Amino acid sequence: MKRFKFQLEPLMRIAHLKEEEARGNLLRAELEVASSQRRLATAVQESSNVEVQLSPERFDLFAFMAISDLHLRQIEFSVNVLHDSEERRTKRQVEWQSSKIESESYDRLRNRAFESFIEEFERQEQKETDEVASMMWLQNREGERI
Repeated sequence: MKRFKFQLEPLMRIAHLKEEEARGNLLRAELEVASSQRRLATAVQESSNVEVQLSPERFDLFAFMAISDLHLRQIEFSVNVLHDSEERRTKRQVEWQSSKIESESYDRLRNRAFESFIEEFERQEQKETDEVASMMWLQNREGERI
């Protein structure tokens, strides 16, 4: 009997490659989010470490405000980068899920095709077995007549 061949095999391979690529993109997005979170934590930590001496001799309110503004801008920038990276991660998760669904669909189609191939193979085998059995029965019956 013929060998099993799934006609959609090339498309299935492409779907699996797309899934792997989407998974890699998702992992890179996860790393980007983690990096952004660390950058934000560092900016917050640096802003809390600022010490400006406010003494009667030298009143550095302007310097304090400038440093505080700089740290606030760094924190704001880090928050924006974090939000952007989280949005990219969400987009990558959706892409990965859709490619995974497509890949699994091809797998299910292949499994169904293989099951029907096996059923057809078993039917053919049973048919051949029945033919051999009927021929043997006819030969035995003709042998009894002689």
